This record gives sequence, structure tokens and C-alpha cells, in this order.
Amino acid sequence: MHMNKEVLSYNNIRVGISAKDWDAAIRASANVLLEEGSITQDYIEEIIKTVHDLGPYMAIMPGFILAHAAPSASVLKNSAALITLSSSINIGSENDPISVILCISCTDHDSHVDKLKVIAEILMRDGMIETLASARNAQQIYQQFNA
Repeated sequence: MHMNKEVLSYNNIRVGISAKDWDAAIRASANVLLEEGSITQDYIEEIIKTVHDLGPYMAIMPGFILAHAAPSASVLKNSAALITLSSSINIGSENDPISVILCISCTDHDSHVDKLKVIAEILMRDGMIETLASARNAQQIYQQFNA
């Protein structure tokens, strides 16, 4: 097991979310962290502004966005939330269309690095994005991250 900690909390997984565009999709993923109390509304706006300012670099692999902004006062605790979309969206990246979004919140530049390494290793497994995108419920996704 990875340091006896959940990599991704069951409560932070949403399956089959409807979003009309990348903005709505990223907001949907970040809203999970907002509901949990890990971030403030300002953090969501910071993520959206980052995409507007820097382009679609958060689409780091085919079908997948790692939604995040720099650590700031709007991050209350380190966390992660994963959503799958009922219909894929485009963000203007070579990795479009997007069907899976992982939103992370980090209080500083260092404390989340180990967890992100574990998440990256899971996401890099052959066919993992497709597996996540086609999951029918949160339990199937939870098992991929915490097995």
C-alpha cells in the first residue's frame, strides 16, 4: 500500500458528469474539492484563469486533464478529485477529446509530490484513461487508485 493513505478518496469521485465545455468540466471537478472544504471558490477561478492565460497545457495525456493552479491562500488543504464526463469535451489540445479530469489542490510546492507520483504511475498504466472513462460507478475508479 502507498504509505497507508488513500490515493483518492471515494467521496471525491464522480462518474458521468455532464459538461457543455472545458470550463464547465473543470468547474465540475473543482466543485468536488469546494464541497469537501479543501479549496475556496477563488481557487476555481484561478484554475480557469490559468487555462485562459497559458492555454490547454493541463491536458497532459490523451483524454485527460490535470486541473490545478499554483498554491495560494485559496487552497485550504491538499486534496484530489476525479470526475468522468458523460460526453467528452475539447480544450483545444492535441490530447482532445477529454473524458477524465483530475483536479488537485496543493497548499505548497512540495507536500503533494509523493501523492502525485503515485497518481501519475496509475494514470500511465496502459489503457488506464479508457478504463476510468468507461467506469460505470465510483467504486470501479476507487479500486483502480487504491487497490
